[in-house]
Amino acid sequence: MQYDDEFLFEKHFNHDEIFNQSVDSAYNELAVMFLSELSKSLLKDRLARQFPDLITFAYFCRKSNLLNFKQMHLDDSFESNRFGWGVCLHITPANIPMNFAFSFIMGLLSGNNNIVRLPSTKFEQINIFLGHFNRVVGIDSFKSLGKKNIFVRTKRDSNNLINLVSQVSALVVWGGNSTVNKFRHFDKKPTCVEAYFPDRTSSLLMNCDQLLDLTPIEMEKICVDFFNDTYLVDQNACSSASIIFWYSQHNNFAKAKTLFSKNLNTYLAQHFKLKTISRVEKVIDVLRYCESTNSPVQIEKTSEKLWYVNAQHYKKIKPKLGVFVSKELNDLNQLSTLFRTNEQTLTYFGFDPKDIKASFVKRSSCVIDRIVPLGKALDIGLIWDGKNMIYTLSKYMN
Repeated sequence: MQYDDEFLFEKHFNHDEIFNQSVDSAYNELAVMFLSELSKSLLKDRLARQFPDLITFAYFCRKSNLLNFKQMHLDDSFESNRFGWGVCLHITPANIPMNFAFSFIMGLLSGNNNIVRLPSTKFEQINIFLGHFNRVVGIDSFKSLGKKNIFVRTKRDSNNLINLVSQVSALVVWGGNSTVNKFRHFDKKPTCVEAYFPDRTSSLLMNCDQLLDLTPIEMEKICVDFFNDTYLVDQNACSSASIIFWYSQHNNFAKAKTLFSKNLNTYLAQHFKLKTISRVEKVIDVLRYCESTNSPVQIEKTSEKLWYVNAQHYKKIKPKLGVFVSKELNDLNQLSTLFRTNEQTLTYFGFDPKDIKASFVKRSSCVIDRIVPLGKALDIGLIWDGKNMIYTLSKYMN
């Protein structure tokens, strides 16, 4: 049974339903086959295909992809030596539709039984996911997984949820720093394994010189990829860019930026509706930037949906809702000095990632965790924020 309603969880959650279930070996065949079947089910659904993040999840669950990760990142004796810790509780962010599903995969493939708190916002992607999940666990060979994996919605300060925190064997928390700090201080079992994913920021490195050489079709794809990385989740994802670094060796900054903005605004006009409250919030955010940095912020409004800001103390701000810090760069070796201290993902267009990585050599530190092509910012993997989550959420048995 899924408790995807607050009332159901508060009044009818069956504690024994999951805590009395046995754990599994990590990366066991049943879990891989289940996710493969779930992938097939989602990819056949025309409604699911309306949501890029849901389809990204479905492709991630393909058997070939899961087995490729195992071959690339897990040792040969993994299956026979690693098992789930027990019940793993996942606290996922309210404003990212499919984050909960990727967190669930991490727990499932590690051999755990999982309780996943769903986002409070009732995204359509979640309803579609739960429909397919319940269909697949209804298949005889997968029915045991239905008892071991439960999705719930809870009140913000639910006593039932706090009680679960004190009993589970593993805890995964995604969210803002305040959420992370809150769960860090709850009582837990002394042996509880904990993984936290607090606030992070991300950026985009755009090659202006190559941008100018794109055909109209190629430019449209760039706009779609940029939209999916950022506007799709209102830049709320930690991996969504809030800074654009415009790189050029031939002073093509203004020309490339104007071309990109024109094409992106055309795409936004057809695919993105800015709510009235969001328009007000954007202005308030800019005022907050000025207050927090005690300095002016220059705004370039290319449309109501795309603003660029130039701020001296840009490292202290994290724009959203179609607002991006804009910085020009003509030396790739300067890039690592421009990141914020909690930088996570660098997306790029027009570069060989090897050249980007080479620019970090001999630096005292490199805060970046991921370097991925434009359009792949939201592709959550089993390695996240530098942690191999299969190792983290499974125990080694001699």
